[in-house]
Amino acid sequence: MKPKHIVITCVLILAAFFVGWLVQKKPDSNDRAPQQRDTVAQSPREVAPRSLARRPAPAVPVQPAASREESQSEKAEENPAALPREDLEPVVPEGPVTDKEIKTAIATFAESLRNLIYGDEKGAAAADALRNLLERATPEQMRKLTAVFGDDTEPMQRRVVYAHVLAQSEQPEALATLQDALREPEAGMMVQRFAAHGLAFSDAEGLDTFMLDMVHSHAERGVRANLSFGLQRRGVDEGIPLYFAATDEALEAGDPSALQYVGGLALIDERANPGIRERLGTYQGTEALLVLIGVAKRRADKDAIPALEKLAYDSSRPISVQKAAQGALRAMAKDNS
Repeated sequence: MKPKHIVITCVLILAAFFVGWLVQKKPDSNDRAPQQRDTVAQSPREVAPRSLARRPAPAVPVQPAASREESQSEKAEENPAALPREDLEPVVPEGPVTDKEIKTAIATFAESLRNLIYGDEKGAAAADALRNLLERATPEQMRKLTAVFGDDTEPMQRRVVYAHVLAQSEQPEALATLQDALREPEAGMMVQRFAAHGLAFSDAEGLDTFMLDMVHSHAERGVRANLSFGLQRRGVDEGIPLYFAATDEALEAGDPSALQYVGGLALIDERANPGIRERLGTYQGTEALLVLIGVAKRRADKDAIPALEKLAYDSSRPISVQKAAQGALRAMAKDNS
């Protein structure tokens, strides 16, 4: 993998512990982005609940029909749009894809993986392009991709990218590879978190039951957090309380990943707001409270004002928490004026 790709995937390896790390690193913004279909969020902004419909494939370039007369062909070369629509045919790639094309597509996808997690159009387009290309891959080429993910000698940063590649391909055998990793206790914590993170951002159909079973039965907290996030992203409402449960458990246990899970709440839509308001009054940790206050502020959640007022004027709270809550209240008052 090229150096610039390694740098990118090193960042993404932290995301496999969960997307909260990314939320905390992205600059704040008070602007609201347009809601997009099939995205998690314009973090730290909001989106509408995810639609289960597949994203439409990018428009395919058109070329003049082979039967066009020479003069019309010359005209098409100069300005293809000048031809009547019925004289144009879509370009459909034929034959198997080359290994080089697959390698290039994966590199492009790796560069856009962070965008996919945030729900940016660039990430969705890269995932669509990769999926369309892998539809032409041979079974042997797909086996090579699954082998990279399952190879313990491969760098972890490469394996997390390939977990997402397999998940975005939506091919049954690729998805089964990730599912098997979650079922196999000997796979290791990191590999299982990678597999769960990849599945969480896949739009493949038929995963809900498996993911729900794993959330209720898997021993690894990070796997449960990732899959819970994926369930709510797929429109399964149970995913939200399950994600909060994993987050609360992590905080109580002093899990180093706990703040990453708290940060992941910024990527969930308004359905998470009631739980965030409740935890503004129950969480004790300074960092966790600062994250929640920031989410409430960006969303201008007026229903969170009572909880924010308690934090803003509670002298038993750290001064940073008090000031953050006061700042959130001033911002909401300004928005209301």
